Amino acid sequence: PEELVSPKQGGHTDPGTQMKTWSVNGNVQKGPFTQGTTITIQLLDDALSPIGKTYSTKTSDDAGSFSIDSKIGNRFVEIMAVGYYFNEIEGKVSSSTLTLRSLSDLEEEGKTNVNLLTTLEIDRVRALVKGGKTVAEARKQAEQEIFAVFNIPNTVGKTGFDKMDITKGTDADAILLAISASLQAGQTVGELSELISKIAGELASSGKVENDIIRARILEGCRKVDAELVRNNLVRRYTSLGLSDFVIPPFEDYLDVNGNGVIDKKDSWIILGQNDFVVSDQGGTFNLTLQHNVDYEVSVEGGNWLSWQTVETKAY
Repeated sequence: PEELVSPKQGGHTDPGTQMKTWSVNGNVQKGPFTQGTTITIQLLDDALSPIGKTYSTKTSDDAGSFSIDSKIGNRFVEIMAVGYYFNEIEGKVSSSTLTLRSLSDLEEEGKTNVNLLTTLEIDRVRALVKGGKTVAEARKQAEQEIFAVFNIPNTVGKTGFDKMDITKGTDADAILLAISASLQAGQTVGELSELISKIAGELASSGKVENDIIRARILEGCRKVDAELVRNNLVRRYTSLGLSDFVIPPFEDYLDVNGNGVIDKKDSWIILGQNDFVVSDQGGTFNLTLQHNVDYEVSVEGGNWLSWQTVETKAY
């Protein structure tokens, strides 16, 4: 299996009090959340229970950036983001707000990002810590369980989902975008919020999603993702924001378009939109819709009365 690795980080020591404090900076992403998204940072103890102290800020741009300088006095925090976001499926800003959360260890280096995967894992991590695991053990187990739900064969790395970024080029970043896009496809913002909550609830109790209806919604979303359109929408969005140092990762590798439980990176498939066609004795035409992630050849049998023409092909 492939291992996903991110760097590590530390905090600051106030020379007046000798108390260690941390800065927080990162991005909120579905697609990117818009400027003015409300960010609430809740301080947690080592058992991940709130200690009753919070900080508030807002995103400073339409790329979802936020930061707080060297004020956080606890290593573990829960970050909640509420705002509008760029819908990568529809190619426009969402019609209503979405809430995403992240449980982060500020001892780790790198940005502290908030995304769909960090939202899915929180309740499961807390349940595992309550059951006696360390935070690091709980997070690693929860993240591996989430990978299994989405048929991701990779092994999680040493740092968490909050280091993933849809504008970077690693396998981890591709996985985040693939799952984000597949859960969004075919869903309104309200339906997406409901689906996230249901998946997180199933995971919290068992580390699995066993509800057949929820599993079917996950698979259906994967089939509906137009990877080329998603890529073009995100490139257009980030370019319009004046950004150039971004990479949209090869997330199509981590979709399961044919729904057989194997990600496309490990699978080969051709899907015909229709198998049977009827043409009258007066002749006629029909269109054959074909999706594929492998090269293919076409042969036509039936004599001179039958001909074919490729109008468009689309490889995933």
